[in-house]
Amino acid sequence: MKIRVRTEKLKNGMIIADEVYSIIGSLIIPANTKVTKKVIDLLNFHRIPIVAVVQEVQKNVPVKEEKTHLEKVRESKEFKAFETNFNQVTSDLEGKINEIVYLDKEVNIEELWNNLNTLINHTDNSIACYDLLRSMKHTSDFTYIHSVNVALISNMIAKWLKLSQKDIELISVAGLLHDIGKTLLPKEIIEKQELINSTEIMEYKRHCTLGYNILKEKDIERKIQLVALTHHERCDGSGYPLRLRSQDICSYAKIIAIADTYDEFTAIHVNRKTVSPFRVIEMFETEGLHQFDTSIMLTFLSSILDTYVHSDVLLSNGQKGKIIFVNKAAPSRPVVKVGNQFIDLLINSNISVERII
Repeated sequence: MKIRVRTEKLKNGMIIADEVYSIIGSLIIPANTKVTKKVIDLLNFHRIPIVAVVQEVQKNVPVKEEKTHLEKVRESKEFKAFETNFNQVTSDLEGKINEIVYLDKEVNIEELWNNLNTLINHTDNSIACYDLLRSMKHTSDFTYIHSVNVALISNMIAKWLKLSQKDIELISVAGLLHDIGKTLLPKEIIEKQELINSTEIMEYKRHCTLGYNILKEKDIERKIQLVALTHHERCDGSGYPLRLRSQDICSYAKIIAIADTYDEFTAIHVNRKTVSPFRVIEMFETEGLHQFDTSIMLTFLSSILDTYVHSDVLLSNGQKGKIIFVNKAAPSRPVVKVGNQFIDLLINSNISVERII
C-alpha cells in the first residue's frame, strides 16, 4: 500500500513509492528510493509539495497484558504468608469448634483471638487486609472459611466505627463463632451443590437457635451468645428466627449481620455465580438501610469503597478498566478508567461492574 505525504512530513527511511518528475517532466527521484536528507532537499529544490510513499504494514505483535492488581497481590510474599496462615487459622477453628460442640469444652476467647490476630497482624491497614482477603480463591462455601472471612470483615468494621480494643476483639471472636450451629445441621444440606428447597431452608434456619444453645451454657460474653442467635435478624423485623426489630438486636449482631451478608454474596460458591461487590453495595443502598443499622451501614459503605479504588474490574459491556473514583452519593456507580477513556457509571446507567479481576 502507499499513501501521500507532504514533503515537510517526510522522515528518513521512508520509501518513495512512485517516480517523481520535475515540473518540466524530468525524472528526479526513481521509485523505491529511500528517503534521506539529500532526497528531501531535492524535492524542496524542485518545489514538489507531496509524494507517494510505501505505507509500512504493522505486524500483529501480541501485546502482553499488564497483570491486574489482584494478580500482583497473589504473587507477593505477603499474600503467600497470609494464605498459609489463613488456612492454618481455618483448620484450627474447625478443631476448636468440634471440641466445643462434641466434647463440651469451654470457649477460649483469648486463644481464638490470638489465632485470628496472626492474620490481622500481617497488614498495617484495612485496605491491605481486604486486598489479601479478596485475593483468596476458595471455591466452596465451607463454613469455617466463611467464619474466618466474617471475623476479619467484622474486625474491620469495628475499627472503622472506632470501638474499644476489647469490643474489637470480642466482635472478631463472635464472627468466628456466629455459624457454630451449622455443625449440627445435616451434611446433605450444608454440602448440597444445588439450591436448597423450602423444607431444607426451614431446617437451615435452625442453625441460629442450635448455635445459641451450644454457647448459652458457656462462660463467655453474653453478646457472643446473642450473635449466634440473632445474626440473621433484621432491623425492620424481616429476619429470623425471632423477627426482632432494631432496638432488640444486640450491637455485635448488627455488625456481624453486615459482614455475614457481604461475604455470603461476594464469596465464590460451587452452586451459584459470584455476585459483584458493587451489586451487593447497590443492594445495601436500596434495601440495606431498612434492614441493617443505618449508622453502621453508612460507615461500612463509606469505608469498604476505599478498598476498591484502583481495583481492576470487568464491566458488563466486556471492557476492562480500573476504578479511579467512587461517587459517595451513589457508591455502586464508580468512575472507571478504560484505556484513556473515563466512564462514569452514574451517567452510563446501562453499564455496571461485573466483577473484580
